[in-house]
This record gives sequence, C-alpha cells and structure tokens, in this order.
Amino acid sequence: MEPYQIEHLVEVIGSDGQIDQIYNYLVYKFQDSGAYVWARAYLDDMGTVSIFGPFKTETDLTPVENSSLVNGVIEYMKMRYPNLQAFGPNGYVKIP
Repeated sequence: MEPYQIEHLVEVIGSDGQIDQIYNYLVYKFQDSGAYVWARAYLDDMGTVSIFGPFKTETDLTPVENSSLVNGVIEYMKMRYPNLQAFGPNGYVKIP
C-alpha cells in the first residue's frame, strides 16, 4: 500500500500582522476498494503520524469499514514513523 498523494502544507495563523502559530505538516492520502484514509505528520514532531478514516471518499467523510486499507496504511506508516495513532470517536488512540 502506497499513498496516491503526499502534500506538504504550511498554515500560518495570526492577526494584526502577528504570527501566533505555524503548522508545517505532511498529508498522506490513500484509497482502495471504495474507501479513503488520510494521515498527517507534523514536521516539528516527525516521530508521530495520525491516521484518519476509513471514509467513503476524500470528499464524503462518511465512515466505512475497510480493514485491509487501514492495515495497509498502518504497515506503510510503521516503516516511516515510530509512533502511530488513530483518530476515533473518543479522540486519539495509540496504534501498537
């Protein structure tokens, strides 16, 4: 399993010409068998990646079941990051 797209994004948040926060991160996008999963890793904490999904599509974030896609994303991310977490209904959960 490999991402079909990796984006490098920077968000600058501030007001009145002052920078309050800068978010510098990578977004990995995966799809397979009618499902979509994405993951985010902040570049100031390159040891952790957060996985979101599976969803129906990139634009329709209706949750779906697709354990093979999720397992493939986890295996891909384990080769790159020592700490994995998934976002669910009760917040972030560490992936062993």
